[in-house]
Amino acid sequence: MKHLRVPCLLQAILSKAIILLVIISLSIVMLLPCKMVDATAARAPQTNVGNTDQSGKPIILANDRVVVTLQYGFEQQARYGRTIQVTAKIYNKGESFTGEIAATIMNEEQDNIRYATTATILGLEKNVVTLNIPMNRASKSMKFELLSSSKDTIVEEVIPLNVVNLGTYYYVGILSDMSTPLSYFEYFGNKCVYLDKSNFPSDYFGLDMIDVLVIENFKISSLTEEQQQAILGFVKRGGTLVFGSEAYYEDGIPAIKWLSNQNIVSLEEETSDFSVQNAKISMKEPSEFSDLLLRVKGYETLRASNLKYKEDIKNKEPQKDCNLYIGKSILGNKIISDLKFTSVEKTVTVFSTTNATKKKESNNLTIYEKVPYGEGNVLVFHFPLGMEGLTEAKILVNDGVSGKILNTFYLSVVSQVLEDIPAAVKKHLEVEQYANFDNYRVQGIINNSNSIDVPKVFPYTILLVVYIVIIGPLLYFILHKKKKNILVWVLVPCLSLVFSCIVYVMGTNTRITEPYISYFNVETYDPNTKTLEAESNVNVYLSSNQKTELSLGDANEVIAGKYQYPTFYDVIDKEKPYDTLSFGEAVNTSVLKSKDSYSLMFDHIPAFTPQYFSLDYSRELDDEVTGQVSVTESTMSGSVTNDTSENFEEAYVYYNGRVALLGDLESGESASLEECSQEYNFNIYSILYNSNSISVELGNQETKISPDRVRKNNALSMVIEEGLYAKEGAYLIGFIDSLPKEHPFSSLSNNRASYGVSMMVVPLELNTTTGDVTLVPNLDRYLKAGGSNYYDNALRYVYTNSIELEYQLPKEDEISKLVLADVFQLSLNQDTNYYLLAKKIYFYNRTTSQYDLVFRSDLLQDGRYQKVNAEDGEGDASLSAEELKDYLSKEHELKIKYEGEEVEMSGVFTIPVISYIKMAN
Repeated sequence: MKHLRVPCLLQAILSKAIILLVIISLSIVMLLPCKMVDATAARAPQTNVGNTDQSGKPIILANDRVVVTLQYGFEQQARYGRTIQVTAKIYNKGESFTGEIAATIMNEEQDNIRYATTATILGLEKNVVTLNIPMNRASKSMKFELLSSSKDTIVEEVIPLNVVNLGTYYYVGILSDMSTPLSYFEYFGNKCVYLDKSNFPSDYFGLDMIDVLVIENFKISSLTEEQQQAILGFVKRGGTLVFGSEAYYEDGIPAIKWLSNQNIVSLEEETSDFSVQNAKISMKEPSEFSDLLLRVKGYETLRASNLKYKEDIKNKEPQKDCNLYIGKSILGNKIISDLKFTSVEKTVTVFSTTNATKKKESNNLTIYEKVPYGEGNVLVFHFPLGMEGLTEAKILVNDGVSGKILNTFYLSVVSQVLEDIPAAVKKHLEVEQYANFDNYRVQGIINNSNSIDVPKVFPYTILLVVYIVIIGPLLYFILHKKKKNILVWVLVPCLSLVFSCIVYVMGTNTRITEPYISYFNVETYDPNTKTLEAESNVNVYLSSNQKTELSLGDANEVIAGKYQYPTFYDVIDKEKPYDTLSFGEAVNTSVLKSKDSYSLMFDHIPAFTPQYFSLDYSRELDDEVTGQVSVTESTMSGSVTNDTSENFEEAYVYYNGRVALLGDLESGESASLEECSQEYNFNIYSILYNSNSISVELGNQETKISPDRVRKNNALSMVIEEGLYAKEGAYLIGFIDSLPKEHPFSSLSNNRASYGVSMMVVPLELNTTTGDVTLVPNLDRYLKAGGSNYYDNALRYVYTNSIELEYQLPKEDEISKLVLADVFQLSLNQDTNYYLLAKKIYFYNRTTSQYDLVFRSDLLQDGRYQKVNAEDGEGDASLSAEELKDYLSKEHELKIKYEGEEVEMSGVFTIPVISYIKMAN
């Protein structure tokens, strides 16, 4: 038996060795980092923190099924308050499948929002999928997922987000193939990102992060059609497009011709080639150079203040870090007095546009033009924008402070661009500085709810008394008399059930059983495309705590948001490592985009908790609103005809502070402005919130204001102040009684508790020329940049007791008369607002170098303006061309000083609109 024991012993040793080897192998496998799990897994793997860096390189996620190259924003950077585009390039190693690509924005408050889209992932191909996500919360991470149609997880990764808030600075995108640098656009704190065909977005949402797009030495035709339309969509929605003369559409075809073909600019002469001239040019005149130095000084002072703030945070709490954005210094080791007025030798392209609202000349050559388009501006420079003779390497070596590199000509180029960024975008940045992009005024409109009818107390009181009497003494008396007290155990439950049914039926009309919405919807008519472009904001309310899915119709985009007001900086704890942050698995809201529509999924949301969404859509208008508005310094006349199928329950015509109340304007009806009540508001905010004017129901002088009236006032005020005030034209503003059927939430708007405001804005034909003279309605369009920050030209508020403003009027204008706003058109019930107006208006006398008191508002009892020492009696609020000679410089500069009440600490007043009349072209 001894020979049998040896094999058995060897077998036992071998078995133990195999077992030990298996244990060691399993241990090694378990110690290996597990990033991906095969799609056949029944359950999603545990979420891991992404091990990616934020250096701008693409994030690579790979396993045996797919390779995903992930990018978000620009250079792996998101911008607070803006929409970022997440792009996933998915290479599928196997067979095609239908997948769901999702990105969940996560934060420590555990109110995560998930954005997803379905797509067919083709086998052995590189598939590109994009998601547009708003960064309107203090998020620090994003979970990316790729799921199969059966919800098996193919890829899952948590990625740290690099989110920047620029405060009041601008984000500049540069699209160029040139070797001469354009990095000087980083002056004044701008942050630049360099773009090319490979990283240029295919829709305007991808450009939402930037404020300015500079195109120079680049062929636009090399972009796809979608990318070209993204540029136009970016400008149309408030962006600023900057063209240098070396921006081309194709070889030999300048970009300005491309814009002409798109009906954005109108060229004076349709020639195949533009002539060029070599000239020494300057963007600023020597007399304007001091304004540029003041702007540099203001920027450097703010930068120093921000640096001190960060240092204070560091000294108080060393473990904290303040992510306050601070731009690069312009001066470096120089001082303001080192900056000298400079001009440069450039090749100037000779052409001119007919629809430019601003032009600059140098040496009798047009070198710059501004053309509005939609909400944005196209800025056209007639010369190359590159810094000739310099390279990026030289700039890095000199750190941007050598006299040769710090050329004030290029400082003035950037200053001109910043000056002509649309007012709406500047206001947007101010909101982002202290809060997110969800405007608090929008919130005020959609959160101003209707009162919901509740059951009256009296019927229910009577019912309760009857119930108590029946089941109390009456039931006891009857059963006791019949000696059937035992029936009380049957009759009382039955009666309780009967009365419960009665109460339920009585409360049916007050019970909310379906989701409902509040909304603020604005449709703007585009005469070029004959469509209505809509921007809509919606709050969805659920009637229960149950998980709910809503299917929506077609829309350009639906994004979820949340009102949140953190400060514009973010103080983080450097000692708290990223991987210790807790990320909840619960997702409150999901936005799923399929091929043809959107759907929303709500979970873990208490009933009647508002869920905010914003969206864009477009629809065709069957016919047009036609009309012409003629304006002089004292009248607004004309007519409007509603040829559409829409019925406006309330309509207005607005032009430069003047509001004509048309009232109802049904389909097929016309209204004459001469027959309508007109108001002139020196301040939009004041007139719309004055309870004795537009704030009450039309024709109803009640002092009680309904929620619907308040919503309409807020909406009208917001549309005018943030959209129409900065524009030149006249507009019809109409209120529609419900959402159009094309709206993705239109079905919910029919639910009983839904409420909101839906508006339509239509541009009208405007005529400001009468005979041989033309009215220029507002000096504010010529307000020189670099001045005081104490004037809000949208609300016309001055935040001090006295302010001096300087205007640069067009040199070609032959001014015959300057006129204060037609305050005599004010209705009597607005007299109480006169205390807000500036009391004294001074003009700077170029001859005496002193300010002359020209107008004052306290001579008449009603406070209206009158010229001091007027020779032609009361009511004169104008200056003739002869009187203007002492005040208007040869360069057509005009300085005006406004003063408020002579009361200590009054500090806030409004200034009147000042117009002028010029000889017609």
